[in-house]
Amino acid sequence: GPPQSRNMETIADGNLEAKILISGGDEISDMAKTLKQFRDKIYNTQRELVQAAKLAALGQLAAGVAHELNQPLAAIQFQAYNVEKLLQQSKQNDVSENLENIKKISNNMSQKIKHLKDLARKPNIDLMDVNLHEVISASIELLSWQLNSNEIDFDIDDVPTDAVVIAGKNRLEQVFLNIIGNAIDAIDNADNGRITLTASLVDANWLIRIEDTGAGIEEIHIDNIFDPFFTTKTVGEGLGLGLSISYNIVKDFGGNLSVTNGKEMGAVFMISLKQGGEK
Repeated sequence: GPPQSRNMETIADGNLEAKILISGGDEISDMAKTLKQFRDKIYNTQRELVQAAKLAALGQLAAGVAHELNQPLAAIQFQAYNVEKLLQQSKQNDVSENLENIKKISNNMSQKIKHLKDLARKPNIDLMDVNLHEVISASIELLSWQLNSNEIDFDIDDVPTDAVVIAGKNRLEQVFLNIIGNAIDAIDNADNGRITLTASLVDANWLIRIEDTGAGIEEIHIDNIFDPFFTTKTVGEGLGLGLSISYNIVKDFGGNLSVTNGKEMGAVFMISLKQGGEK
């Protein structure tokens, strides 16, 4: 078909990066200009929605991280008390060991807080090489309190430390937080809850598979799962924006997000991202 209808089909398919050809002064060109304004408006609205949903999720994460920081803080206080006692007894070696522990614990705490601060920033819309291992590790660290308090085992099957994808770093982290957070909700205190993440390189695409042992997705819902505002949660538990936004973020990266039910139980989310690192 003509370029303008191809433009519309491309945008309707979720690719908001598409170049829109504008030429001449006829009706088709006017339509192209209107289409461009429409695309830009959708793009900005989508970014604002991403930010709004992220801030809502950040509230929950911050509560979890604050909870989690209590334990290391108590450990630091205990070590500091020890240092005081050991200094009175002139046990220099033991003092050094305690100070080393304090340094280690406080570094870990700083790291968690840094992840939260990075995530809260407005995302950079440019795409770049992003280390997949680092993003997944940061996401799991932020969700560790929820994983531990729900007694969920998280298995990571060797994501190579040098795996690189084309993405935006904190937007990709948001996708992992949404999908893993959903898996935690789906398991909902079941015995032997487990989330398994595997990554493999297939034809210059990284395929990341996230499988949970929750109840899975009812067949009647599976086609609507990425629709905006679709949720099976009760009022007040979620807006139903997480998966919709994750889907659009991954599309913006030139990748794909899909879901199926596992063979035994639970849901399987598949994220496909272009391999980065090509010079």
